[in-house]
Amino acid sequence: MTIETFIIGAGGHGRVILDAMIETKLNVSGFVDSDSTLHGSIIRGVTVLGNDTIVTTRSPSKTSLVLGVGSTDSNHVRKRIGVQFSELGYRFQTICHNTARISQDTKIGNGVFIAAGVVINPGVVIEDFAIINSGAIIDHDCRIGSYSHVAPGATLSGGVIIDGDSHIGTAATIIQNIKIGRNSIIGAGAVVIRDVPTEAKVVGVPARQIAAL
Repeated sequence: MTIETFIIGAGGHGRVILDAMIETKLNVSGFVDSDSTLHGSIIRGVTVLGNDTIVTTRSPSKTSLVLGVGSTDSNHVRKRIGVQFSELGYRFQTICHNTARISQDTKIGNGVFIAAGVVINPGVVIEDFAIINSGAIIDHDCRIGSYSHVAPGATLSGGVIIDGDSHIGTAATIIQNIKIGRNSIIGAGAVVIRDVPTEAKVVGVPARQIAAL
């Protein structure tokens, strides 16, 4: 049985995922994207076919999806897409770039993306639809909650817990055994030395809370 694979989202993050899929020799049937100005364009030989209604014309049993919508401060769009198509019975692939170094003692959920140059050490759990972006380091026994995004160059020391829907900014550092509450934002370059509550935004060195979300 032939399986068609579509990347949902043809922006920057979607192109990064396409690159990882090409490097690992995975088939891509096309992009879908809500931005009509992209329709018909070709990215590394892969066509942006139209919006995501194209997916719903295909049988879930013959279709595989990759979530190519990224996130900065908010994961809401990404989560809406993941929930919508999962509830319709579609399966999302987990994509790992072939230069990522991932311990065999790592548990990785559905729809996860692990980018180039990532290091993941033993005992780590990465829940559904999380992003571990370029060059991030996840040390032993961390847990990354669903739909969370660990941005490029971020470093998590051992035993860090990131609850779902959170964003860890570029080059942020979180010391060992810290817990980040659900739907929180850690600013770029922040150094987190104490727990962060749910729905908080922290920035700086050391990180301090500047807002409740």
